[in-house]
Amino acid sequence: MIEVLCSLMIISIALSYVFHTEMNYIKTRNYLEARDQKTKILEAVVTELTYNCSYQDISNLSESGKVYISKENLNLDNFMNSDIKTVFSVVNKNEKPYISLYIIKDKVIKVTANMYFKLMNKEEMIKCDFYKGNY
Repeated sequence: MIEVLCSLMIISIALSYVFHTEMNYIKTRNYLEARDQKTKILEAVVTELTYNCSYQDISNLSESGKVYISKENLNLDNFMNSDIKTVFSVVNKNEKPYISLYIIKDKVIKVTANMYFKLMNKEEMIKCDFYKGNY
């Protein structure tokens, strides 16, 4: 009887370790997939601004104060199917996720795009810099 109880205890300890490891794997995979999705959205915004907007377009966004993309507008279809400039707004609701642009103007505009989001009760930010010249 004691041998049976000992073997059941060993099996239960081994199974609990396997389940714990599997749960950590699933949690890590979900975290990385969600972070990857946020990175793709930021990359799409930066790509659209870099290749489909002129120096003057970005300058106009800065002057009008339209430097935020709110949570409602953060989906890839908005960037691919419409003009990227219409997605930006003046108001920042601070509802995560959102994207904000910091624009420094000169002959070359330096744009810093920051995406703020919350994953697993942890606030995170992804940052991307790019330049647009007035040549």
